[in-house]
Amino acid sequence: MFRHMVVYVGRSSVFTDSRFTEKLRSSLRTHEAHGWELVNAVARVGALGDITGIWLFLRRSAAIEDAEAA
Repeated sequence: MFRHMVVYVGRSSVFTDSRFTEKLRSSLRTHEAHGWELVNAVARVGALGDITGIWLFLRRSAAIEDAEAA
């Protein structure tokens, strides 16, 4: 059995590609360190067709959460 979580990583400006990329990588590393596995990612598109953020769909084994709770 798995637990699921959705995390949104927003982009603050059109001119911050490198900062957005680092923010995304940091979020993935942080969640991976806690046993979360990336299942899917979906971009959020703004009115002008630009990417305004991304949703990360994560999962991890329920056994990991049970062990953390104990």
